[in-house]
Amino acid sequence: FPHEWESEFILAREMGFYGIEWICDWQEMEQDSNPLLLEAQSEQVAQKARDANIAITALCADWYMKYDLRDAGQSKSDWLDRAIEATRFTAEKRIVIPLLEKNAPETKEEERRIVAQLAASVRLAQERGAVLAFETEMDVHRLISFIDSFQSDAVGVNYDIGNCTSYGFDCPSDILALGHRVRGVHLKDRKRGASASVMLGSGDADFAGCLASLRSIGWTGSLTMQAWRTPENYKEEARQQLAFIQQLQHNATP
Repeated sequence: FPHEWESEFILAREMGFYGIEWICDWQEMEQDSNPLLLEAQSEQVAQKARDANIAITALCADWYMKYDLRDAGQSKSDWLDRAIEATRFTAEKRIVIPLLEKNAPETKEEERRIVAQLAASVRLAQERGAVLAFETEMDVHRLISFIDSFQSDAVGVNYDIGNCTSYGFDCPSDILALGHRVRGVHLKDRKRGASASVMLGSGDADFAGCLASLRSIGWTGSLTMQAWRTPENYKEEARQQLAFIQQLQHNATP
């Protein structure tokens, strides 16, 4: 989470972006210092976004990269419920929930435990018109079963193209199979079998195929660049990668 968040809106607009996915890192959550989740500051954040003509498209619950939803003591349902309430400041009312790396569920029992832990939060999301979008390491068949087990249209998938490419998945085919369950998209590029991200277009991700599949399922939401960057040159890298995606979209226009 960038502590200079006010300037991020202006910078994003200057660079040609139209939205930002708001990060909720575990450090700020533990310190209760994430401004969008603080009643005294949330309206200020929303106003800064409006002033810059930048949407806060969604929230990303990155505290689940540390805390484990399989563990009742680490479910952090109070944090999640606060984030659900904060989706009223977002354009797409989505919360991305990562179930990745050391916190990825490995068995059906662990999946059932997560469903049970989130039952009350899913009901709250349903009431607020919000959606919990899971980013996972599951293959498409297991992922569909997991999402459908919630029995709620307030639950869906955040599909990370780079991650899924690195797992060896057929991303365009996955997106078609997931259909209406796709509720968020991360644009990232990786080589198959590699955990390191690379510049968009220089890895194995089939972006043209994925964009075609997204059009086929009627996707009209945002596309979030969660892309390669270096501390010293991230602005130029962001511009280049945005231009890459925009060119793909232009080429696909009938």
